[in-house]
Amino acid sequence: MFGYSVAIDGVYILAGAGWARGGGTERGQAYLFARDEGGTDNWGEVQSIRASDGANEDWFGSSVGIDGLYLIIGSPGEDGAGSDRGAAYVFKKI
Repeated sequence: MFGYSVAIDGVYILAGAGWARGGGTERGQAYLFARDEGGTDNWGEVQSIRASDGANEDWFGSSVGIDGLYLIIGSPGEDGAGSDRGAAYVFKKI
């Protein structure tokens, strides 16, 4: 579901889609948009983000945040340390 989670910081919007297929079932994805990207007052996509270790039912993008140069994306179904333990991923804006 695109836009399930949203964070806004100045001229950036980070939208999460925790149930996006992303190459599997409910792996999730997040999208970064910037104002004036592609024209004045246009919000254009500048980055599409998936977990590098994404797996089915990770729900990557269920929660999102922006802090300066960094994007924080939650993945409550991540199984890295055990079933559905969850994880937070930190990315730098490009």
